[in-house]
Amino acid sequence: MNWFYKCITIKIFLTISLFSAADEKILKEIEKNFIQEDSDIENYIEKSPLEDGYFFISNGESYLYIRNQNLFIKTEEILDFKNKTIHRSNILYTRNKDLLEKYIEENEIITIKKEGNKNEVYMFFDKTCVYCNIVYNKIDNYLNAGININLIPYPRNGIEGTPYQETLKFWCKNTKENCNLSVRRGYNLGEKLNITGTPAFIDRNTGKVLYGFRTPKTLIELYNYK
Repeated sequence: MNWFYKCITIKIFLTISLFSAADEKILKEIEKNFIQEDSDIENYIEKSPLEDGYFFISNGESYLYIRNQNLFIKTEEILDFKNKTIHRSNILYTRNKDLLEKYIEENEIITIKKEGNKNEVYMFFDKTCVYCNIVYNKIDNYLNAGININLIPYPRNGIEGTPYQETLKFWCKNTKENCNLSVRRGYNLGEKLNITGTPAFIDRNTGKVLYGFRTPKTLIELYNYK
């Protein structure tokens, strides 16, 4: 096999976009008017094509706030029937990217790569997941297609039971840092991203998440890899 199997800790300097005074004002309006039990409104906001409409995030999900009607709609998309188009908000993708970068900065990553590959995909991995293991066992197919695979531990049943124990064993075998902490942090990242199963792929450049088994060809097509 002509590839490198490494455990690496990557340090990245994050660029944080500062909100304008207008954005902060709108977020304060949302916090005041958005009535939802245990809501956790995050510091992300995106102008929508609708007049006086803004996307925001609460509890990891996208909502549309229409100010002039004080209306809140749980959605990521707006359908424009006149022009027969769909506008999809990128606010969750932006959040996903930020959370992933923070995780990469602070944690040891299991990276399986081939020199010269330019595409980086991250896979939430459970050692008891059949399709996770299929991807892992056929890793050469991904590497030869120009895709490096980075593994993030995500025991599907939480921090207990067989999936956790088997994923922990795998991590301890292949990493140098505190493997117990690494698995817990990986699981916590998955929960923040609302990961619902494994394997789940996330593209570092876009923050887009794809679920289920994906062939190299499918990843290239859906992530627009070159």
